Amino acid sequence: MSPSLRRAAGPLAILALLAGGATGCSLGLDFEDECSGNGSCGSGRVCQSGYCVSGSAQAPDAGGPSPLVNDLCPQLVGASEAEVRAGKALLIGALSPATGALAATGRPVERAIFLAVEEINQVGGIDGRKLAVLACDDGTADNDLAERAATHLIEVGQVPAIVGPAASGTLIEVFSAVTHDAEVVLISPSATSPSITTLADDGLVWRTPPSDDLQGNAIAQYLLAEKAAGDGGLEKVAVINRNDTYGNALRTVIQNGWCAAASCEETTYFTKTYSDASLGSDLATAVQGLEAFGPDVTVLVGFLDDGVDFLNLAGTRAGIRKRFILTDGMKEAPLVDRVESAAVLEGILGTAPATPDNPNTQTFELAYRAKWNTAPSIFNAQAYDATYLLALAIAGAGRDATPGGPDIARQLRRMTGGQKVISVGPTDFGEGVRTLRAASDARIDFDGASGPLNFDPNTGEAPADIEAWRVDTAAGKIVSLGVLYTAGGEFRPPAAASAPAPEGN
Repeated sequence: MSPSLRRAAGPLAILALLAGGATGCSLGLDFEDECSGNGSCGSGRVCQSGYCVSGSAQAPDAGGPSPLVNDLCPQLVGASEAEVRAGKALLIGALSPATGALAATGRPVERAIFLAVEEINQVGGIDGRKLAVLACDDGTADNDLAERAATHLIEVGQVPAIVGPAASGTLIEVFSAVTHDAEVVLISPSATSPSITTLADDGLVWRTPPSDDLQGNAIAQYLLAEKAAGDGGLEKVAVINRNDTYGNALRTVIQNGWCAAASCEETTYFTKTYSDASLGSDLATAVQGLEAFGPDVTVLVGFLDDGVDFLNLAGTRAGIRKRFILTDGMKEAPLVDRVESAAVLEGILGTAPATPDNPNTQTFELAYRAKWNTAPSIFNAQAYDATYLLALAIAGAGRDATPGGPDIARQLRRMTGGQKVISVGPTDFGEGVRTLRAASDARIDFDGASGPLNFDPNTGEAPADIEAWRVDTAAGKIVSLGVLYTAGGEFRPPAAASAPAPEGN
């Protein structure tokens, strides 16, 4: 059983309910024009929330359908519920973590999605219809909660596509249990496990970040380069990871790359896993093992909350060298303030999908900052890109079309390999729609805020560069060290990444 929900509907949810959440008419009923009273709707229709609705309007407590907004899905953005029910808006879903170990990641990701929706609507939406998104909590690793939220999106919201879920294991579980049979597209901005590449998904699962095959190989190549540098700098390696789809798969890639070229005997390689359910005892056991093993470097594959707990515990042990490699799940601004040991912070080298230095990325970052008064963080650009891709796919299905999941999946295959480069954002959106509609076989070349997205139509994913990052303790922020490993498999160690880490506490 899942834990009780810990997030009440906020002001946006209340506004959405006032705008139409209390209507009781089925989403499958026909809707006509706007109205000011029942007399203007004609025979057999009533005026509900400003729109003529087929059938009689019933309140939910009188046996009508559930409202779109509820505790699982507290935010409807881009249009009111009445507009969605009246066919004045096209609804997609979002599944991102408001609770659980990735909660710090979820809200910024939602903001990127909302920004894209707002921009698309400001340039006219899709054939004059607004784009709307119903945002739901995926609970990070609470699969029961995520499945119930996905079911709500499909059965009540009748969405053809969902941005998310965030975590790899949650994506696989939601797809297998809910969205596959419903033929709904999932496009995740942050699920990176290599297991997704080979998922038998009938073309319905897509993602905008690269597979962890790239991140894992980047880490392995960095470790091997450090070993080859000599001077006794790197002989003993430890990997500590979350015991889930993300952590285990990434550890395996790192391990395979390291062990193929270096020794993985008990005296040179150590690994331990931990689970959320037994986090305290698992981390204590891992730290005790590290202290006995004495690694030259420890790779940590975790999320922000559990990763900080581990680093703070390890930071108190004099026998553990303060040199850590962190993966993308921990590249969050709060890391800087929550890790207690300055020596630990200074000894961190991180990896993550690279933030490109190009106009699309810069434009997105400026728009995000202007909208939310804060800088975007990890996987925000990927969420922004995913939303625009779905909007283009919906529009590409044809004027006034309301495509289903398989239709959207077919349209997503048209986003790569075209002659016309379409940059993400409102400026090129109309041109992208016109290009896709010019001919049934027309394609575009989508260039996102996260970089060029050259999708493999068979896997629904695109390669991308992997960057290195560190913590600038003087400035109190995370900074990029540049590309560490390219999408094509070239290792590029930045000079700053090879600097010796501090010793002791």
